[in-house]
Amino acid sequence: MSINTLTRRTFLATTAAGLILPYASAGSRAQGSEPRRGGRLRVGLNGGSARDSLDAKGALTEADIARQNNLYDMLLHLSPDYVIEPGLAETVEPSEDASEWTIHLRSGVEFHNGKSLTARDVAHTFAYITDPAAPGAAASRFTELDRDAIEVVDDLTLRLRFKQPFAVLRDLLADSGTAAVRVVPEDYDPAAPVGTGPFVYDSFEPGVRSLYRANRNYWREGQPYVDELELINFTDDAGRVNALLSGQIDALAGLPANQARLIDAHPQFKLINSETGAWNPFTMRVDEGPFADVRVRTAMKLLVNRQQMVDQVLAGYGAVANDLFARYDPGYASHLPQREVDIEQARFLLREAGAEGLTAEIVTSPVSIGLVPSAEALVGQAALAGVNLSVRQVEPSTFFSNHFLSSPLSQTYWGGRNYLIQIADSMLPTAPYNETHWSNERWLAIVTEAYATGDDALRAEMVTEAQEIEYELGGYINWGFYNKLDAVSSRVEGIVPDRTGISLTSYAFRRAWLSS
Repeated sequence: MSINTLTRRTFLATTAAGLILPYASAGSRAQGSEPRRGGRLRVGLNGGSARDSLDAKGALTEADIARQNNLYDMLLHLSPDYVIEPGLAETVEPSEDASEWTIHLRSGVEFHNGKSLTARDVAHTFAYITDPAAPGAAASRFTELDRDAIEVVDDLTLRLRFKQPFAVLRDLLADSGTAAVRVVPEDYDPAAPVGTGPFVYDSFEPGVRSLYRANRNYWREGQPYVDELELINFTDDAGRVNALLSGQIDALAGLPANQARLIDAHPQFKLINSETGAWNPFTMRVDEGPFADVRVRTAMKLLVNRQQMVDQVLAGYGAVANDLFARYDPGYASHLPQREVDIEQARFLLREAGAEGLTAEIVTSPVSIGLVPSAEALVGQAALAGVNLSVRQVEPSTFFSNHFLSSPLSQTYWGGRNYLIQIADSMLPTAPYNETHWSNERWLAIVTEAYATGDDALRAEMVTEAQEIEYELGGYINWGFYNKLDAVSSRVEGIVPDRTGISLTSYAFRRAWLSS
């Protein structure tokens, strides 16, 4: 049984009458010591640029996620074991056909400015992120939300209505990634951000660092434990690792796999090794250029030595993938034959497509662990079939400004999500990050029906069918699921493995404390 199968069945059984799983601070005492208060937790983050943002409307990078997950709270969240738990919402209840959802908030929650959280704030949050004039990253997930019918029932209750049944709302509300629904007040100003999160904004220099102080009126009793949180951006892996080794930071997000065994063997540090559904694929544009021909796309997939990628790029900390994602989804198409290296078939397909001796450039950036090394590895693997690839590495700001979503052959990174949540960000016509420029009418009809299907088993069958189409025609080369590797000083407690694929227990630094 996959993790998400267990999660969904357990959750739905528990919530049949509007009940919800009780809150538990999973991982806060998992390492056996009592939390200690005080001190500044210094965290090294991967990447960063002038485009870094605190705006709850959306996050582009993991550095953005780290900042926003500590300033703001969500209505629901995922535990490290991938179980949906309550956040600002005590209950999230569907109508019989899941076209209407009632959200009941917990009482006694305050924003950083002392204002009490009410249903009006949550209503404003949904209106803010779905504003047609300036939509947030989550807007593509709520295209069926009737913005004009958001109803504030009372101070702690609101009702959302959808234009058609929308069975995946809880999954959406629990996702803490780039398109999370992070709750803000009615008078929210992103230039002076206020949330209900465990830390309060102090200062922010995009691409460099940010500083926060503990929210001592936080609704989760006893948390956070540290007095201050400092998030520091590093443009390269070596600088981040050296900062940890020299004591300049206490925790590191995104440890290079080739450093994992060194950290694990060193008594002054701890390796946080999380098996996840996270993936860093190559993206081929299916609408123009050489990869518009499905034969060329298939040939490229047959050139990838996946086990070699896992062994070399991830130092073995990962699992071979099959060009699909959402490995923990109940509908994951595990029955499809595993793609293996087939040089002769790749050559045949390229000749048939008139693309023998194909030359292409992989545009990449060190925005996530392993991207550049995997691009370099693919160059050598593709050469065996006469494909001439080169790597163009650019800075993160240049990558997102000039190349992301436009280059014929590029790379991207995603955490572990269920299928219907992921495609809302990366494959639907309304997706903000349709990296492969995917468009397929039969696939779209299937997933559209799946979003409106309340029956878990039937919805899983639809996901499987959609993945079968993607397997044959899609523009992603997903060679592996990587373990998320992070490192912390031995004095850092409360950070535990997390299946979401988001670093350092989904950047929930409210859980962390310094032992000395």
